[in-house]
Amino acid sequence: MEKIVLVAQNRSGKPGQIRRSGFIPAVLNKTDTSSYPVQFDAVTLNRVIAKQGSNARIWVETDGKREFGFIREIQKDVVDGRLLHVSIQLVTQHQEVRMQVPINYYGLEGLENRFLQLNIIRNEMGMTGPVSLLPEYLNVDVSEMEADDTILATNFQIDEEIKITDPEDEVYAIVKPHRIRALPETGETEDETFAVGETTPAEEPASE
Repeated sequence: MEKIVLVAQNRSGKPGQIRRSGFIPAVLNKTDTSSYPVQFDAVTLNRVIAKQGSNARIWVETDGKREFGFIREIQKDVVDGRLLHVSIQLVTQHQEVRMQVPINYYGLEGLENRFLQLNIIRNEMGMTGPVSLLPEYLNVDVSEMEADDTILATNFQIDEEIKITDPEDEVYAIVKPHRIRALPETGETEDETFAVGETTPAEEPASE
């Protein structure tokens, strides 16, 4: 696991002022249920979340002391998607925690080449286990799947010490044929055609 270190600073000022100064307000939740407010450099924090995901495992350095934890919750602006606030849970590396682990579906091109598509039902899987064993994300290759194949928990390689908290029969995605949209009817009728040299049937005279 890549060792990521975020340097926390004591929070100073109101949230809006902090953001305008180039920082993101955050809170550190300790194992004894206490918490305290901090702030992180906005560029560094955004880069970590973009690369490692919203459940990234990180080391937080405060006043020269490093503690292990994971991103527990992020808040974004509903209009422009800007990062507004982050909550980080500090834990020991062997502490058992519960979290939602992102799923990475790859090999979609293999389906598209065979006129298939993947209908994703869930992008995360619920798990509980030691932090050091929980994956940062789950990978599943769908390139060789066929129509109506489903993706279940059994499609993933998961450590025996990790417990899946989702229902046993949870379906995360299903392969379906591409839907072909029919062209709308114009309401026009085709003209009757005849082979070369064939004469058009004469109209019958109107009865008197």
